[in-house]
Amino acid sequence: MLLKFADEGICVNFLLNHLTWGTWFTSLDSWSGQSFAFERLEWVQVSSEDGNISISWIGVLVREGDRIHEHITLHWKKRQFRVWIEEDISEWVPDCIGEVVIPVEKENAPVNNHGQRK
Repeated sequence: MLLKFADEGICVNFLLNHLTWGTWFTSLDSWSGQSFAFERLEWVQVSSEDGNISISWIGVLVREGDRIHEHITLHWKKRQFRVWIEEDISEWVPDCIGEVVIPVEKENAPVNNHGQRK
């Protein structure tokens, strides 16, 4: 996920405030123009044609841009099941979007025991 900030100072403050983003991310890095491998998290629905497998959703890390929509053979306990794997095409919004509130800090405000301005 790429987060864009109005200026570098706001970005640095956000990166230093683990209490703000620690619920959603294990680590954050500042982007300096470096390239990243293409990866996306996609939710796929798994269902069987014969009703032996109930509909389930599985999150998978995908390295391709093509939409997932295909039959596969699932092997489980010496049995084989023909199943549909279909990508969820609804818009996904991460839990942190709209939830993160970064208060505007006053310049000479006192700092509490956690390094946050009061």
